[in-house]
Amino acid sequence: MDDLSRWISSLPAQWVEGCSDSIFESAYSRYQSPGRFYHTWDHVVASVETLRTFPCDSGRSVFLALLFHDAIYIPGSRDNEKASAELASRLLRQHPSLQEKELAEIHRMILATEGHRVDEGEISRDLRATLDIDMSILGAPWEQYCAYADGVRQEYCPAVTTRSRFVVGRIAFLSKVLASRTIFHTPEGIARWERTARENVARELRTLQSGQSVLWRALTAVLRRVQG
Repeated sequence: MDDLSRWISSLPAQWVEGCSDSIFESAYSRYQSPGRFYHTWDHVVASVETLRTFPCDSGRSVFLALLFHDAIYIPGSRDNEKASAELASRLLRQHPSLQEKELAEIHRMILATEGHRVDEGEISRDLRATLDIDMSILGAPWEQYCAYADGVRQEYCPAVTTRSRFVVGRIAFLSKVLASRTIFHTPEGIARWERTARENVARELRTLQSGQSVLWRALTAVLRRVQG
């Protein structure tokens, strides 16, 4: 826990105000669950490092949302964000310095990381910041982006699905990302990552679609031989 203690001590005082080390130890322990390759503690640390230079209204709220947003992670489950939000609320409620309004906002921010959508009229800059930071890996240098994509693949294959089915789902996800008006929801996120994110996503999408074409041609050839 020495590394964790050093990390906690490096954080801005206002982010950790009123939170005992047990909060961070509890979060850290959840990220040690098996089957994680991208949604690890390293993802939390990277997100928090990004937060250090990202504008928001309540640094503590965004920090705690990022700390817990993947605390519960079972590849393929649709309840990860809900379970993570409930865990955060339960643990953070033990600390009286966090008011119900802040706890509710943290809960809401974690839930929003499920689809990374922002409802029309959403005014919370902190919610938008949380989503942009979580998705900032899409705008990382290509090598880092590839490591992220491969990590997600390892989480799903073969534990949850087959490689071919994963590719179909991944293509659908990437296509949806590219179809969005903007990937990011804050002026800062758009300025920092939008262009590179679109280039990365389009590049991965082309690669996957090309692979599918090769596979489809191979399967068609086999079927023709069998039928002939």
